[in-house]
Amino acid sequence: MTCGASGETTSLDYVARGKSCGLACAAAYDVRAVPLLERLVDRTARLFGYRLFKVHPLPARREVPLAGRFPRLHQREAIGRREHFFIQEGYQHRREVPHFDDTIEDTGWQLEVYQFARELADARGFSTVLDIGCGSARKLMRYFGAFATIGMEVAPTYDWLRRTHPGRRWEPADFSRPFEGRVDLVIAADVIEHLLDPDALMRFIASLDFDTAVLSTPDRNLNLEAPYLGPSDNPYHVREWSFAEFERYAGEFFAVEEHFISNAAQRTQCLVARRRTSGAGTAREARG
Repeated sequence: MTCGASGETTSLDYVARGKSCGLACAAAYDVRAVPLLERLVDRTARLFGYRLFKVHPLPARREVPLAGRFPRLHQREAIGRREHFFIQEGYQHRREVPHFDDTIEDTGWQLEVYQFARELADARGFSTVLDIGCGSARKLMRYFGAFATIGMEVAPTYDWLRRTHPGRRWEPADFSRPFEGRVDLVIAADVIEHLLDPDALMRFIASLDFDTAVLSTPDRNLNLEAPYLGPSDNPYHVREWSFAEFERYAGEFFAVEEHFISNAAQRTQCLVARRRTSGAGTAREARG
């Protein structure tokens, strides 16, 4: 057992902390394969006023070259051409990607996007939500279970959703089909980077009768795991936009109300959009 006043923990499997003393006392036990010993250690620790906490060690950092993985000074705000979805010249877009099935597990990505969308919905008195690319719909149900929800997905996830939640409305993700009805809030959380034709998604959203849309996608400026000019380290991503590129691209279809980094650790940028009116532009253009 080691004691110190710093309160820091290292890569221990289990840590016993004393609440009564001002010291951080820790003891390591290799009990992952011995559940009985784990329970015994926990009970013993509690007798002496300690509680057992599991600590996950930090993963070892991969030593990879950083050159070419971050934006150069002139690239941070650079914008590409419209035919490249405003992504800078030289970026490598994938021509095909496999289908990502996230019905298997809830990975915990985009939680803050849904939380923020719920905050907007409450503040603006919304009651109907359309979630495009809702995946397993676990986040949709968690944050909007009391709302009238419509989830949109491709097969076979669409069929899985209908079987799993028969009391909810599900629609196939066919952007060429007209959508019936009005919705207050549209969510497309980390969907657009998976699409070969992102224009189809953006035109579809723009055609809806809606009030507010919340869109998220990775910010390429924050990704040091892949070459800055692609392709992405995620094999399911066709392309990734930088912060400036995505704001410019979204501004082609909507009036951009807000744009911010919602989760730096997951490299997520989040954008709030409204239906475009005459003379509306991007937030960047409005700032001058």
